[in-house]
Amino acid sequence: MCIICVAIVSKGLAQQNTTLKGGVFEQKTNLRISGATISNQKTGQTQLTDDRGLFSIKAQIGDTLRIFKEGYAENQVALTSLSDVIINLTPVIALDEVTVVGKNKNQEMQDIMNDYRKKGTFYNGKPPVLSYIFTPITALYELFGRTPRNARNFQKYMNNEVQQQVVDQKFNKEIVAQHTGLSGEDLTNFMAWYRPSFEKAQYWNEYDVIDYLQKSLAQFNKDKRPKAESLPKLEIPPQHK
Repeated sequence: MCIICVAIVSKGLAQQNTTLKGGVFEQKTNLRISGATISNQKTGQTQLTDDRGLFSIKAQIGDTLRIFKEGYAENQVALTSLSDVIINLTPVIALDEVTVVGKNKNQEMQDIMNDYRKKGTFYNGKPPVLSYIFTPITALYELFGRTPRNARNFQKYMNNEVQQQVVDQKFNKEIVAQHTGLSGEDLTNFMAWYRPSFEKAQYWNEYDVIDYLQKSLAQFNKDKRPKAESLPKLEIPPQHK
């Protein structure tokens, strides 16, 4: 009886002390990823991949490994065996890349507001045709006019435009397609249904974006991928010659 007890205890200790080996690679390119963090969610132990993208960590069947590195979407792997494991990480689109364009547009709109305070109007209300091509934001000034009321309307437009740019940095076709796998009509419908508000998206980091997309995709699939609501059809009255 004692021999059996010792055997069971020994087996348990051996299982706890098993060293799992694996490698982390970039999705599609299969490039090795060094410096990725491997975290055993059960034991709390963490390891980094070496220059060859390889790692070893204490683990047992049933543990969950969390793998992450800046610039890549986080991955989690539930261990069903202790064989060497290959883990792929998908590069994420740097949200800051869109910021440069946004700043330029914001500056253009702010310049218009400054001109409202200084000049009154551009080009005496008749902007050259080329101004619509090279500075479309400036051309909007003429559409809103130069009165105080219209200046306030432009301020509201500008505020909303800036807010939508923030949302676009974190919720656009490229990012959504990458993290949901959707394309075509499904992608268009998903973006129409699940575009977040500025209030919700303004404080998101990359992980928040991915988490929101994954949860929204689950609901989208649960609802059988509904089509986006279409705008009401406008009845055009007949034209009499």
